[in-house]
Amino acid sequence: MNDKMQNIIAWVFTVLLALMFLFAGIMKFIPPMEMLDQWAVWEVDPTFMKVIGAAEVLGAIGLFIPKVRTFAIIGLSLVMVGALYTLLSHSDFQNINGAIFSLIMLVLLFLLRRKPKVDID
Repeated sequence: MNDKMQNIIAWVFTVLLALMFLFAGIMKFIPPMEMLDQWAVWEVDPTFMKVIGAAEVLGAIGLFIPKVRTFAIIGLSLVMVGALYTLLSHSDFQNINGAIFSLIMLVLLFLLRRKPKVDID
């Protein structure tokens, strides 16, 4: 894959992930009743839901800032690992696909944005 195509794919992933996490984060600040009920089933405090929402919004913004992009990808990946743990520990397999998809896209974005190493012989 040439550099131009890799860059285009990376930008598509960046925009899609940013939109997903921005929407998910905002929804945690103005949650519908169903979301509050689901978080209650998981025994998660509503304040922690806002912390996760803030992490998602900040991570979405960070995806566009080159100096913090890697930290944003790592932070959002940790949020998704936490989501996977929560879903698996509560046998909530109905909602697990989104977390797996997001985590895979974050890993792919990390690999696409990685700077190639220069061999010095």
